[in-house]
Amino acid sequence: MVFCYPVVFCGRPTYPRERSPERRSRNDTSRAAFQAAYRRLRDAGVAGLEYVEGEALLGDDDEATIDGSHPSDLGMMRMADALEPVLRRVLDKSG
Repeated sequence: MVFCYPVVFCGRPTYPRERSPERRSRNDTSRAAFQAAYRRLRDAGVAGLEYVEGEALLGDDDEATIDGSHPSDLGMMRMADALEPVLRRVLDKSG
């Protein structure tokens, strides 16, 4: 299977409201399933895949959301800063 363009998988960020043990467990389970799906595709020979860990995208100072769940301008900037080098690399490879 070959894609005409790169696909960037981006894991789910950890939001301040989700740091309780039960929510943390749910997020860890979801992240593991997402990573497993990425690995299955990669191992099946799908080209052009990238994976970005999402857990630290917002930082850990609780300043990157407006309500503990939705990213603020700072949160969006942090995510953009984390994704920019990955996107530049995959676009350079595909160009």
